[in-house]
Amino acid sequence: MHKRQVNKLTKRSLLLVFTVLLFPIAAASQPATKTDDTVSLVVTITDKTGRYMGGLSRDQVTVIDEDVPQEIGSFEKVNVPLSVCFVFDMPAMKRAEWVKAIKSGLWRFITASNSANEYLIAGLDDNSAKTFTRDIKSIGGEFDNLAKATPTNKSSLSDALNFGIVKSGANRKHVIVFVSNDDGSNALKRRMTELLESVKQSDVILYGIKLKDVTGSNLKSATFEELTSTSGGKSFYPTTESELDDAFDILALELAHQYSLAFRPANSTNTSSKWHPLQLSVKPLQIKDSSGKITPVPLFVRSRKGYYELP
Repeated sequence: MHKRQVNKLTKRSLLLVFTVLLFPIAAASQPATKTDDTVSLVVTITDKTGRYMGGLSRDQVTVIDEDVPQEIGSFEKVNVPLSVCFVFDMPAMKRAEWVKAIKSGLWRFITASNSANEYLIAGLDDNSAKTFTRDIKSIGGEFDNLAKATPTNKSSLSDALNFGIVKSGANRKHVIVFVSNDDGSNALKRRMTELLESVKQSDVILYGIKLKDVTGSNLKSATFEELTSTSGGKSFYPTTESELDDAFDILALELAHQYSLAFRPANSTNTSSKWHPLQLSVKPLQIKDSSGKITPVPLFVRSRKGYYELP
């Protein structure tokens, strides 16, 4: 990361950069959400400042599947290639006059991410012919084409998200980043049941970047929060270009500092329509000071909210 970019990061982002230096990551394969009799999860663990925690072991993590504690089979820190679909609500971005800033954030993300990642740039209109690519020039051209095009209003953000969910790439870890100012009061909210079901049946991780409204405020969106948290992702609410830069930087760091966790359900019913809600927790770190006093440091975990069994 360039010195100019580092200087623009918030205090929280600098703590995340410290995480990169403190906890190097080994690459590993990324399993699907549910394969045969094994459930695999992407897990994000942080302290209260948002710093990503490395060096943890499986015995520090608890998985509860429908009130039944599970034995964790594997638990490792991974930085694997991603298939990332960016969904841009271009009409909203133009109203916010953030097109240039968001393109800059896109480059920040790509520069800070795994060089083996592949990307797909989608808008609200027809995306059917689009494919993932590692060609940086092509990625920039796709974004510029979106910015220049006149929206047809034939599709909605929910249509574009559904496209991103079902569109598979070469890499098994599948991520969608959507940028919009949709507050959930229109078509996105009306199709939430359908969207949530698509998220639950996939292994996609959703991240949302909500743009500020015409008054300059940016309140949390229940719709954004439900979509992203169900998948194990999160939402960002920038009101300035600096905060937008931070969002892309934090997102790139998070995706490079996640754990892969797998377990065999002890309470499987072999019923494909059965939804299993999950609860995850992490034991606090025990920090000893110079006097020998031990202080527990709470940790926070985020992952998918559950899974469907496969026959």
